Amino acid sequence: MPQLNHGQWLRQFLLHFFLKTALSATCADGSDIHRVDSTSSTPCAAAADLKHVARQISEKLKTQRAKIRNAMQTLLVYAVGAAANTGDTALGASALSAAAGSKITEATQNLNAVEDEASDVVAGLNSLAGVQETLAEVHSTEIEGKPGEAIATWLLRTGTPVALKTLGGQSSACKPNKLESERTQTAKSKKASLYPLTLFQLKKADATTGADSSGPRICAGTAGSVSTNCPANSQSDQTDLLMTGGKLTKAEKIVYQPTSTSDQQYKPAVAANKDVMPPQAVVISALSKLHTVTVSLDKLSFKPDDVKPANLINSPALEAALKTPIKLQSDNSKEKNPDTSEITKLKNRLYVADSDKPGQALWEAITKIPSSNAIAEGTDDTTSANQNIAQLAETAGYYISKTTKATSKQAQCTSHKAKT
Repeated sequence: MPQLNHGQWLRQFLLHFFLKTALSATCADGSDIHRVDSTSSTPCAAAADLKHVARQISEKLKTQRAKIRNAMQTLLVYAVGAAANTGDTALGASALSAAAGSKITEATQNLNAVEDEASDVVAGLNSLAGVQETLAEVHSTEIEGKPGEAIATWLLRTGTPVALKTLGGQSSACKPNKLESERTQTAKSKKASLYPLTLFQLKKADATTGADSSGPRICAGTAGSVSTNCPANSQSDQTDLLMTGGKLTKAEKIVYQPTSTSDQQYKPAVAANKDVMPPQAVVISALSKLHTVTVSLDKLSFKPDDVKPANLINSPALEAALKTPIKLQSDNSKEKNPDTSEITKLKNRLYVADSDKPGQALWEAITKIPSSNAIAEGTDDTTSANQNIAQLAETAGYYISKTTKATSKQAQCTSHKAKT
């Protein structure tokens, strides 16, 4: 059976350990999510606000995925450096690979933890935006008026129809070019650490009796006195009837906000159990996870630079990675926690951690390694964080394979010599 000397065995073990730790991190496919400079003053503007929040949530998730993917490129540069080198360069790159993998794993877990809930919230927000646009359409409809005539003529034997004046139009009631004018230029303030949402609900229109055309209502008066508007000019001798047109609903502003820091669910500032459209319970349900998603999104702070050498040198992740080789080379390999001074000494040796540019020399060394494409095609292409993930993974695989074959061949030669 092939026998590896201690140095070969140690290098192969460390390479396997660090790469397994680093590559176990899989990549799942700032500014506040609210518009805070002004508040909506119409259902159409409220719909635009809801869509804005939904877009911001989706964009934050997309941006975080892109940052994790970008960091994976740096991780693979470390993997190439570990596979293509020996000695301190290989050890330093391997430890950085493990530390970067730990960081990327944490970032991926944070992203995965919020994605499902965020998708539900985005769907709920877009649904509510559609409801607000529908409210605008409904609120724009009116009952058609009927000019004044003698009662017998006006009522008709078959009945006087009550009909809508219009229903919909050639375009949406929400005009994109008017949305900015449908806002109140008052900055939003947080309530229980979260921004409120100003929405609209429809209520029954108030009964009207004024001398105007705000109807709809029916009035009676003397002949010719009710041809235009109610009220009639006489409470007696009422021979003519008139119906003025108008709206059956009124749009009412309603603010949804957390009630307290202990209950951050979005709820209406003024509760109404009935006679409102949409039902407040529908809105509460659609916004039920917005507060938790908002908090979770604030935790998505991972950046690609977090896995660059200078930012990993003093990280707990790198120190944890360096404990393994220290324990393996220690006389007391069962020691659980190597002395801090040993970790510091190893970091200074591998990365010149006590300098003003820690890790830079190692980074420059491992980004000058020829890529697998360069070796195959005879070009001067080198490994760098600018290469895509597929190219870097291919290069890492090339050097790992090359190292494995060389080690295996050397071990076989040692085995043959031992038999002679």
